[in-house]
Amino acid sequence: MLDKTELPELEKLLKNYFVSDVTIRSSDGCYVLYVSKDCVTDVARKGFVSKKQLSNLQERLNEQYNISSEVLLTDSEKLDKLKSTYETLLQVTFPDDIAHCSFVFLNAQRVSVEVSLRNFERADKQAIQDYLDTLLSPVGVDNVALRWIDSQAELPSIIEILAVTKRTQPATIEEIVNFLSLDYEHVQGSWLNRQLDKLIKKKLVVREKETATYCLTFRGLNVLPSISSRNNSDIVRALDLGRRKWSN
Repeated sequence: MLDKTELPELEKLLKNYFVSDVTIRSSDGCYVLYVSKDCVTDVARKGFVSKKQLSNLQERLNEQYNISSEVLLTDSEKLDKLKSTYETLLQVTFPDDIAHCSFVFLNAQRVSVEVSLRNFERADKQAIQDYLDTLLSPVGVDNVALRWIDSQAELPSIIEILAVTKRTQPATIEEIVNFLSLDYEHVQGSWLNRQLDKLIKKKLVVREKETATYCLTFRGLNVLPSISSRNNSDIVRALDLGRRKWSN
């Protein structure tokens, strides 16, 4: 944690940029700055901080205080409530078309939406998109990344997700998606994020906050079946590590 008594001027500066908390990473002394997503926008607006302004803050910290820093956007209770409300409204309004939907707020101005359709060809996508705009425009969200998903598409099982996580750990969501996509072309980051959240609640997976990477717990390792073959996850991981070593 940042010692506020030693650098009161720095504390005031960080508050001006909506930094809610600061930790100092023991491994390299980097200052990790925590900013709530609902305070961040793509472009500068009154009452918010833009991504460019946060970048300028990092440069100033480096030049003025010789501090290297990393900005982490934290979840927001306000945005979580909006997310839950919008997901419910969308599914209630289009029950025949939508099997499932998920909202991921990247900041106060940008959201990623995935809509899983019961019948991909017949669903009224334009009507769904128009309704989505009427929900998001009043709250200032003007950057929407919308993805349509066929609910009939094949997706990996929990065991397969655990096996790939073990094989790549510590791994980011993007790295796990890249591996799963070799066999499942419809895997999306937001879908995987929901599955990993469920695995965390079941204490099968843990997430490292600072690096945003995932690893299996001891309990998660025990869930994986023990198979004496070349496809055993321990053997595959060992082969991967060996290839990485000799390729460097």
